[in-house]
Amino acid sequence: MIQVGTLLAISDNSGAKKAKCIKILKKTKKNMGQVGDLIVVSLQETNPKNNTKTLKKGQLFKAVLLETKRPKRRQDGTSYTFQRNSAALLSAQGSPLGTRVQGTAPFEVREKNFMKLLVLASTTL
Repeated sequence: MIQVGTLLAISDNSGAKKAKCIKILKKTKKNMGQVGDLIVVSLQETNPKNNTKTLKKGQLFKAVLLETKRPKRRQDGTSYTFQRNSAALLSAQGSPLGTRVQGTAPFEVREKNFMKLLVLASTTL
């Protein structure tokens, strides 16, 4: 579960390394974000060598949560967890900023209609 103020690793090759969650766009009773949810992030750390789009610290972007440390349970009874909290950055139109996603993308991303991220990911869970 991700809440406001959580630091996230960026798992695409857009040039950003870390981001901070500013807002969760899907409102629930607990105000927590899960895998596949849209959030607004502020960039905290960028990689200047891979930074072709001139991303700067403090810029705001929409992002999709890809991995959370909290275990997630599926309807069929299986559960999974990840080693880190990570997200992938999106442009204003909703397409991914990066051309590759390192790490895994869970199947819940497909249910939220982010098929482009599944295509770019190296593995799916």
